[in-house]
Amino acid sequence: MQLAIIYIIIYLVEAFILWHYCINMFYPKANRLTEWLCIIPLYIILLLTSSQNYSYLNLFTFLLGNFLYIFILFYSKWYVAFFHSAIATCVMSLSEVLIANLIPNLVYNFFGENVWLKKAVILAVFSKLLYFLLMQSIIHIWGATKERLLNTGKSTGLLLLIPFFSIWIVITLMTLCISIILSRFLQILIAISALLLLIINFLVFSIYRYNQQKEAEYVAMRLQLQKEYDTAEYYKLLLEEDEAKSILIHDIKKHLNSIALLNEQGEPGKIDAYIGNLISSSSLQTSVRICDNDMLNAILCRYVRNAAEKGIPLRTDIRSECLTFMSDDDLTTMFCNLLDNAMDAVLLAGKGYIELSIAPKENTSFTILTMINTCRVNPFDAQGKLPTTKRNKLHHGYGMKSITRIAGKYGGDMKSYYDEESRTFHTIIMIKNL
Repeated sequence: MQLAIIYIIIYLVEAFILWHYCINMFYPKANRLTEWLCIIPLYIILLLTSSQNYSYLNLFTFLLGNFLYIFILFYSKWYVAFFHSAIATCVMSLSEVLIANLIPNLVYNFFGENVWLKKAVILAVFSKLLYFLLMQSIIHIWGATKERLLNTGKSTGLLLLIPFFSIWIVITLMTLCISIILSRFLQILIAISALLLLIINFLVFSIYRYNQQKEAEYVAMRLQLQKEYDTAEYYKLLLEEDEAKSILIHDIKKHLNSIALLNEQGEPGKIDAYIGNLISSSSLQTSVRICDNDMLNAILCRYVRNAAEKGIPLRTDIRSECLTFMSDDDLTTMFCNLLDNAMDAVLLAGKGYIELSIAPKENTSFTILTMINTCRVNPFDAQGKLPTTKRNKLHHGYGMKSITRIAGKYGGDMKSYYDEESRTFHTIIMIKNL
């Protein structure tokens, strides 16, 4: 009776560990109550169907039960659910084998009538504690953002084979431990083998996860570069439109001569149409001049208009002939990212302002860019870094990296700090004319 209670507690602990793992690795389809109403009966069934003579059958039912629980109650592809079920089965069984062989003769004839209750308690406490710690490690390494861990493709199928091969090895080791009395030397060898097998699984999956993250970061960086290129092309089109305005204004005398000629000919209808076309022409729309750098002027004019529409004061002080040595693409990348971040911070604060100044440093080849914007809270974390505030962190945070990259390209550097008293974020960029 006491041993039966121990087994019930063991399965309940395993149910809790799987539930804790799933809520950290996946987005749930149901509420917490439903999750527990499903997992407790599931593990009770696993307990009732467990066989003391067929370890491989126990592992198979454990694998299948975990798979059904993950696939039905959490958002995941079937192969992802199967993979995580195999991981849980592999880690759980290896934990038992490792602990069992660290203690002499712990599992020989474990399921017999004369089994010591003390052995069951020792194996349960230490193996489940190790199981929980290992699963918690996987959560810490892989599940921080609940991103999908596996992509479709041949590599996914090959990766799924690793935990299954490990489970087969575990079955062999468990059969040896239960069937015969092993020497202390063999027990130590089996414990080391189980530990190495755990390490191999962790290394393989960690390397795979690391490569996936790097691949995702590479794709995100390519998308960021493409976005910056497209934005630069957009501002080049704005420059062309501005040039068209200048040409039209330059030719206004010719248009006046044409109107005078139509007037002499007594064509009031044609005069009205001619004047209407000129007035409605985009080339005659008001053009604000913020600085003498054409590309930078186009960028700043757009952001000044956007800021005005959102009720954000954007004040600029751009000295003459600043940043003329920078390419159009680099100007676009730097200032679009700077101003986007500043406007997001001001909008989040509810009200505030943005100040941008660019001036050459006297008697040097350096240009100093200073931007101050309102910021409701200190954006730096405990390590002094600037984490992205967007939900999908995997595909964000490249704006600041792009700014740093551009500054470094021109032999400069970027510094930023937060003023608690004024609740403002300060960015200082130094760029050298190479």
